[in-house]
Amino acid sequence: MNEYLKTVYTKFDGVVVCVGHHAKPYIPKFPGQQNFNGKIIHTRSFKTAKEFENKVAVVVGIGNSGADAAVDLSNVCSQVYIATRSGSWIFRRVERSGYPVDLLFNTRLN
Repeated sequence: MNEYLKTVYTKFDGVVVCVGHHAKPYIPKFPGQQNFNGKIIHTRSFKTAKEFENKVAVVVGIGNSGADAAVDLSNVCSQVYIATRSGSWIFRRVERSGYPVDLLFNTRLN
């Protein structure tokens, strides 16, 4: 069995569903949602991360709004997880050398 396909149970203080800031808000239903005592919001109503200070949060979605929310939350939360339908690669914007990552990987000199 693939180690990435195993089921993991984790407890979160909040969930941010990120399907687009300008999209009509849609929060899908999932098993156990009625037993969740934390806060579930759409990025359309996400204005500040202050209320999630020292909490554990999961951001569902890795589009622009999801990534923006995850970055904002990472500054105040004790832990932030990003849930995606399929895996994603997340790179730092600036490499340790100080050069932008896209400059290092997107040249004809590589």
